[in-house]
Amino acid sequence: MGLKDINIKEYFLTNKKLVISVLVVCVIVLSVVLFLSLPDKGKNEKNTSDIENSEHMRLIILTPLTINISDKNLNPYVLRVGVALEIENAHDKNILENNIPYVKDIIISFLRTLRTEDFDDSEIIFLIKEELLIRINKVVDPVFVTNVLITDFVVD
Repeated sequence: MGLKDINIKEYFLTNKKLVISVLVVCVIVLSVVLFLSLPDKGKNEKNTSDIENSEHMRLIILTPLTINISDKNLNPYVLRVGVALEIENAHDKNILENNIPYVKDIIISFLRTLRTEDFDDSEIIFLIKEELLIRINKVVDPVFVTNVLITDFVVD
C-alpha cells in the first residue's frame, strides 16, 4: 500500500508541474493577444475650431456659446451654453458641418428670447431641447438630428 501511495503522489506532483506550465503559457499568449488588439488612441485625431467629433462620428459638439439675456426688469445676464448634436447617419456629418453657422444662429436667436425667470422652471432644459430639435431639423434637412444635448448651462 505504501508503494501505491508514493506512485500516486509522484503522479500528481508531475502533473501539477505540467498544469502550471500550461497555465503560464496560456496567460502569456492571452496577454499578447489582448495587447495587440487594443485600439491605438491618438492616431487620426482631428481638431477643428468649431466642431469636435466623437469616435462614432454621430455626435457633433459645438463650441460653447455665450448669449446675452435679461430678466423682466431688463437687467443684463450672460448665458453660457454648450450644445452637442446627435445625428442619425454618420455620413451626413459633412452636410451638418456646412450648416453649423445656421444652427448656431437658431440656438442663439431662440435662447435670446428667454428671460432669467424662465429658468426657474425645472423642466426648462427639456423644453429648450425639444424646441431646438424642431428648429434645427427644419434648417438642416435632409440631415436628421436625433437629439440635442445640453452639455453646459450657466446663467451669470
